[in-house]
Amino acid sequence: TTKKTTTKATCDVSASTLKNRGYKTSDKDACTKNAEATKIAKMIADEVKKQGFTKDIDKVSFAAEKVSSYYSQGVHVERGLDYATPYGVFVKKESSCAGCTRALIQVLEILGYKCTHANENEWTHQWVILTMDGKTGFADGQVGLTGYGCHPVDDSCTQ
Repeated sequence: TTKKTTTKATCDVSASTLKNRGYKTSDKDACTKNAEATKIAKMIADEVKKQGFTKDIDKVSFAAEKVSSYYSQGVHVERGLDYATPYGVFVKKESSCAGCTRALIQVLEILGYKCTHANENEWTHQWVILTMDGKTGFADGQVGLTGYGCHPVDDSCTQ
């Protein structure tokens, strides 16, 4: 008799990375969804690199505009398994500002930026805080807005 072996697909990222990207631990397809979103995030990062930008703000702006264009091709939702994930933005086309922020962070991390998720897991607008060209700034993947200093809706910012 022939012994049948099965190969179980393994996830190429940690459970904490999946959680940081907004995937639910109960979602058995989270690894697959993350892989699909990562392909698109890498494609966007490659597009940024091809532009030949020298300033960080130009690179980040281009990335934020690309993520925003994916968001605008879909519908805004605030319920379900995927609305707050890069997969929701890039593939399922159902997302929120949380998903856009996580999608943009995924692209920016591929490009080598360290990012902070503003208002993460709160029921208010969310965006990325990062350093560009030696200055603290913001990038908003939902509306495609980037700048130095404080996000226009951030009342708590004192820069």
